[in-house]
Amino acid sequence: MPYALLRKGRCSQLDDKRFQAIRDYDEILDFFPNDVKYAAAALYYLGDCHSANGDLVKAMKAWAEMADDKEYRQEPLAAFAINHLADHLLKQEKEAEAVKRYEQVAVTFRTSNRDASNHARGPVIRYYIRTMPSEPKFREFYANMRTFEHHPKTVPGDLTRDVAYWDCLRGHVRGHGQFEDTKADDRKRYYVYWSGQMQGKFPEDDEFQIEAANFRYLGNGDRAAWFQQLDSQYGKYAKSGDWARIKRWIELYAEHASKVEQYFKKLDTAKTSSEGMTEVMLALWDAEGGRPLAKQLLSKLNFDQIENKRKGELAVQFYEDDQVVTSRFLSRIDYAKLSGPEIGSLARALWGHDPQLSKHVLQKVRYNEMTDREIAGMARGFWRLGGSSEVIRDICMRTVDKDYGKSELLRYHHDRHSGGWNPQAGLPLAEDLTKVDKYAADAWWAKAEFLDSLKRYSEAIAAFRNCQNEPENLRRIAQCQRKLKKWDAAVAQYREIENFFPSHASRAAWELAECYDERHANLEKKYVGALRELLKKYPETSYSRNAHIKLEERGFKMGGGIDAQ
Repeated sequence: MPYALLRKGRCSQLDDKRFQAIRDYDEILDFFPNDVKYAAAALYYLGDCHSANGDLVKAMKAWAEMADDKEYRQEPLAAFAINHLADHLLKQEKEAEAVKRYEQVAVTFRTSNRDASNHARGPVIRYYIRTMPSEPKFREFYANMRTFEHHPKTVPGDLTRDVAYWDCLRGHVRGHGQFEDTKADDRKRYYVYWSGQMQGKFPEDDEFQIEAANFRYLGNGDRAAWFQQLDSQYGKYAKSGDWARIKRWIELYAEHASKVEQYFKKLDTAKTSSEGMTEVMLALWDAEGGRPLAKQLLSKLNFDQIENKRKGELAVQFYEDDQVVTSRFLSRIDYAKLSGPEIGSLARALWGHDPQLSKHVLQKVRYNEMTDREIAGMARGFWRLGGSSEVIRDICMRTVDKDYGKSELLRYHHDRHSGGWNPQAGLPLAEDLTKVDKYAADAWWAKAEFLDSLKRYSEAIAAFRNCQNEPENLRRIAQCQRKLKKWDAAVAQYREIENFFPSHASRAAWELAECYDERHANLEKKYVGALRELLKKYPETSYSRNAHIKLEERGFKMGGGIDAQ
């Protein structure tokens, strides 16, 4: 019986007969309140009906009843009901009450209704992190959720000592730590609280202690204290030859030239590998006053310890106008040990900095050791970068199969989006390749488009006739005929498209009508007739709407198209 009533109510609800549905749901709740599966569903849908009727008070009352009932709130639909209730409370700025409901959903439906649980989790985290910061409450929620990862996991008994937990917490503190300038006091309280919670934990963990210092600095704005805390952390665990920590502290102090120099001086080059020194150089390169210091390390490097590919990468990373460092790295590359594609990649990376230097590197490529496909890939790399036509042409012509190289170069000159579009340069290539069966189809199309662009319309028509991509080539023929003012030929061509290519018929009919409008030769009657014919034959198309607008603009009534026959 309750099942039948529920189905009856749902049918009424889905048929927008919500008041009848409400009576059906009430009947279930009155007579079958202990049949939990159906009663809980009825209570949810009852709230849904009231919400759709605009009666939020009754909707919230129904969903609150569901949330508070020990049995009803375990049912799958309860997750949505309680979330709706919490969302409503949040809009009413009753965040504390809302969070209780959200937490209920997040934990209860962690695995059985992930979407509802995920929806509820965010507001709870925000509340315990930002609104009412509480590490114990956040920790309890994290434990009850068995982490916030996609799949629940067993959590340690003492989360205060768990690195993964603190990594998660710190991430959320960062994520919720943006404050407007007018909220300076709120920002201070926020970061003072969270830096305090981190105090005394994981003393040997540099990243943990760095973030604690950063949070404290964001809270109190005391730069000297920030320096002292970071310097103290470094000093406690300093080791000779530990270039990685020196690099990290240079990065931390990147905006403070004196501190950058202080930590640079700690570097023991005798105990630091060339890899370590290049990593420190990279940190210095982006730091205030760091580039002169980075250049001091050049003479200390053992270039034989650095892989050739890495030398190229560093040459790009250290690029500046005087090219001192870049040239040093490039000069120490053994190009014989790099493949053609690797040299090409280096040349492409340099192109944006210095095209001439890029061309110099390209001269090192051994094309005879590359496949034609690899050569074409190199050309396309420069093509995508907006490289010069000269470079792209030179690379394409290095292929063993010259027709293949020409086809790649033709694609480049035929591409309107890359900056390579060039009808003058592309036309001779297209004419050559029309004689090569493998590339003829694309070549004819490129040739036709080039001729059209060069306003050699009669020749373009002949080329389009050799293309096999009907009806697009036929439409382009009609366009060329219009440019030549061969109106009758254009109309006939559009009629052919309309009659033999149904999916393109409405567009052809529209462009046919345009022919009459363009001629301005007392052909308004034919123009109007063509538009009316379009309306009649293709009423559901966008071109029919266009025709309707044009007829209204000219004050004509809608009608058939006998005048266009």
